[in-house]
Amino acid sequence: SPSKAPTASPTQSPSKAPTANPSKFPSAYPTASMRPSEFPSISPTSYPSEEPSTAPSLRPTEVPSQRPSTSLSPSVAPTGNPSTRPSISLSPSLAPSSEPTVDPYPENPVPSSPKSGYFNYNPSDDIYGPDNWSSIRASDTDEYKYWSEFAKYIDSSMDVDRNFCGQTVRFKNPKGNPYTQSPINVTPQNKKHCNEYHQIRDRAGDWRLDDVEVEKQFLGSKLRIVYPRRTGLEPDPPNADIPLGWQKQMDVVHIDIKVPSEHQLNGTSYEAEYQIFIMSTAGRGAAAISILIDTHNRPRENAQFKLLLDAFKMLFISDYSDCLAKKRLNIPRGRKLENILFEEEIRNLLSDDEDRQTEDHLPFEDLLDSYLDKKRRRRQEIHPDCLFGNVTDGLDPCTSEGFWDPWHKDDIMRSFWFYAYDGSLTEPPCYPFVGWRIVDTPMLISRKQLNDLRKLIFLHQTGECVPTSNQYGHSVARPLLSNKGVEIHRCTCLDFLSDMERDANPKIDTCPVERFCEYHECAPPV
Repeated sequence: SPSKAPTASPTQSPSKAPTANPSKFPSAYPTASMRPSEFPSISPTSYPSEEPSTAPSLRPTEVPSQRPSTSLSPSVAPTGNPSTRPSISLSPSLAPSSEPTVDPYPENPVPSSPKSGYFNYNPSDDIYGPDNWSSIRASDTDEYKYWSEFAKYIDSSMDVDRNFCGQTVRFKNPKGNPYTQSPINVTPQNKKHCNEYHQIRDRAGDWRLDDVEVEKQFLGSKLRIVYPRRTGLEPDPPNADIPLGWQKQMDVVHIDIKVPSEHQLNGTSYEAEYQIFIMSTAGRGAAAISILIDTHNRPRENAQFKLLLDAFKMLFISDYSDCLAKKRLNIPRGRKLENILFEEEIRNLLSDDEDRQTEDHLPFEDLLDSYLDKKRRRRQEIHPDCLFGNVTDGLDPCTSEGFWDPWHKDDIMRSFWFYAYDGSLTEPPCYPFVGWRIVDTPMLISRKQLNDLRKLIFLHQTGECVPTSNQYGHSVARPLLSNKGVEIHRCTCLDFLSDMERDANPKIDTCPVERFCEYHECAPPV
């Protein structure tokens, strides 16, 4: 009988990309091997002869004879030489396919003339890789230019002209608090107790993602949403009251989204990370609320995250359309456009759009124009009271259900509790002034949404046709750094309940140990 088909070629090797939970991270590449059930099951005794006989033969019987054949025509004697015709194997070949696997997200090469401050995530790059970020001049980096806006709020003991990426001794602020380099594996250690006494009290603010004042940026290592700075009582950026001595209702300055996660939570890496940055105006530095992102197997998409993806798709497609127009000027008639695979990725990004369903017959360029025209919406009018700050009843008339909530309790920030430590920015110049809060429950998105996020980060090109991503191995995450000696604490329901529960029962501030698992997915801490 034919041999059983192996499930994988012996020549295949496992992926080199480390994951903390392999079952949660299916390979992004289609396998080249076929399942055994996809091969025809053909019995060797019924397989047709390779060459028809030219001599008369007796009618074959159902059962082979036990005696020698008495056919009047001599049988064809086997030759000692092998047949020149190819043999037909009944089992799958163990050799890999001759067609190479196409990497959907290939790394962009180092530019021939890199701009000042350029870096990438290639660990083998002796000039621009993570081990050499410390050699980059701080003032050349994009993060230096961005954070210089807040220089007056940064502790004067931290030299903003210094690159801290190679720091081996933890920076200490004037109060003696040590700041480590981020990211790290976040797990409770050093027995530091949670001193926070209430949840992060967040407000959504007044801005929509499609407002022109809200900047959507494709940076080499992330997607970034930059909020307008407050200029009066209204409109409000998103804001939050962070416990443990931070100011009340500090404004969100930006949100970064990275793939995969930079932090680990108790040794587990996640598919992506969503980081909300808030700047203290009292010299404390920045507070960063990190929400790890995982995927679920259900078809339902995360509604709030879809709004975020749609906003970036608009810019992505607009930039690609500009690039496409420029390329067409230089492409001779009759030649195909470059990067057809990329064009197909664009079509896939639009696959869930209702307009695309009815206009799929359009040429690709017309489809882009139609999509952009129908998706451009007028900014929602601001309530008159917002313009003049006539808010007297404690309610904010500028906020409505139509505005995007970056803290959404069901779709984004699914827990009131977190881990915390003092760390740094995760890109050059790696400033050590960030108070990290890592929410203990991940955001859940669909597999399609994760793939769209990867496409947006890894495949974006500017309107001048310049690729923006500096990813390596499908990653724009700084490698993990040591958490040895880092003071990390965890806040749970044993430390405080949500404001809603406390308001419902003012006499109860915390949960009893026996009810711990009703609030958290893990066993109670020892």
